[in-house]
Amino acid sequence: MTSVESGAPRDVGSQDMLDVGALGVRVRLELSPDLAAETVAALRSSWTGAALPRNGAPAPDAVIVVAREASADAQAEVLTTQVTMAALQHRQGELVMFHACGVADSDGRVAAFVGPSGRGKTTLSRALGAHYGYV
Repeated sequence: MTSVESGAPRDVGSQDMLDVGALGVRVRLELSPDLAAETVAALRSSWTGAALPRNGAPAPDAVIVVAREASADAQAEVLTTQVTMAALQHRQGELVMFHACGVADSDGRVAAFVGPSGRGKTTLSRALGAHYGYV
């Protein structure tokens, strides 16, 4: 299970942590010792593009404790959602955020669908995504 904690991060070794950036927010992933070495390696690899250096870095804006999930795929999905939600929560009131999706044709033209939650944007983009590229 992955959980988001507030307050000071717990005292763990640096090999058990990974700082990532999302929406300009520093999110610390604290990797539980019960995670398999392969899972830790996969998590580190999948977050390489968002990894932030920790030497002399400021304290994280959010901390997520990453514990073992039923499967690696479930782990990745839960963690992605938790990082995104932690970043959104931290930036609440600072950014204008849209509920949107879009599709593109082969020429690169994009159609965007914007609206409140629960109005069918995802359903529409899935249906159109079968014929056009999802953006």
